Amino acid sequence: MEIWGPVVLIDDDADDQEMIIDLTRELLPHHVIHSFYNGAKGLQYLQETADQPLIIICDMNMPVMNGLDLLKTIQEDRFLRSKSIPFVFLTTGADQPTVQKAYDLGVQGFLKNPKVS
Repeated sequence: MEIWGPVVLIDDDADDQEMIIDLTRELLPHHVIHSFYNGAKGLQYLQETADQPLIIICDMNMPVMNGLDLLKTIQEDRFLRSKSIPFVFLTTGADQPTVQKAYDLGVQGFLKNPKVS
């Protein structure tokens, strides 16, 4: 188990992953970064690891398992919920009902990605 909790990054866009990884390494040089291209792979890691992640930074719109479904699954899983991992969405945009649903599920915040796809 790492002394410094890893950062978990889940985003299906390789350019966005690279940008977030570079920024994270600059701000948190002692933290390991685990990156995944969809929520299902991120969930598998979270279920199997003994690590206590520092934070989950997640895109909302991804194939296989989107960010809202991942957040909901984490909240419904007693083991994962007990880890109290801060969860933040990084997204290019979300409508108000989606934002409200995310907060109802326990998201800690939204970061707006200015990238236009």
